[in-house]
Amino acid sequence: MLVLRDLHVRYGAIAALHGVSLQVESGTVVALVGANGAGKSTTLNTISGLLRPQRGTITFDGEDIAGWRPDRVVSRGIVQVPEGRQVLGPLTVEENLRLGAYSRSGSIEADLQAVYRQFPRLDERRQQPSGSLSGGEQQMLAIGRALIARPRLLMMDEPSLGLAPLIVQDVFRIIETLKEQRTTILLVEQNARKALQIADYAYVIEGGMIVREGPAAALRDDPAIVEAYLGRHRA
Repeated sequence: MLVLRDLHVRYGAIAALHGVSLQVESGTVVALVGANGAGKSTTLNTISGLLRPQRGTITFDGEDIAGWRPDRVVSRGIVQVPEGRQVLGPLTVEENLRLGAYSRSGSIEADLQAVYRQFPRLDERRQQPSGSLSGGEQQMLAIGRALIARPRLLMMDEPSLGLAPLIVQDVFRIIETLKEQRTTILLVEQNARKALQIADYAYVIEGGMIVREGPAAALRDDPAIVEAYLGRHRA
């Protein structure tokens, strides 16, 4: 579904990505793991059109979308759940959800009800200002807002960041449910252990370059990955 080939991205004079290549097959969960500053978010933001690559291709269903405007990328079916949730605090839960459908036409009522069934806490708080929600509830709202857009590819940027351990468990249960529904997901996550437990395939990025890739289960058991990202003692 998605293929990146030799992607180079710069922030001014600083090179952020150095020839990143990866692919995401339809109906799979692919994890991109690495340390802070490795290039994970830059990769997602370039796919989303928030950044323009200096070189390389981003092919989605056979069409090169590198350099497209973000709204055009969304209308093509690629939707990102941003790092830090980015909900609009003064707006209600339902108003935030409706914003997810800005690129769609027609009624979204059935989609709203589907999100409320999946996230009962959002249903209970649908008229509350989003800024009054807990961090975990805001993350659910950000995911729900993305689902309203009916993504063909859902990209999630650090969904567990800053959340309490019990809430992290809830977020990964949501991702597991989406996986069971055959939602195609590109997951950026600092919690490499959790990411490799849920993903089908994974890439390790360091210094803006892909340094390892393979089935997530194989990487999870790789001594070098354990040492670098999972710690010596595995759960």
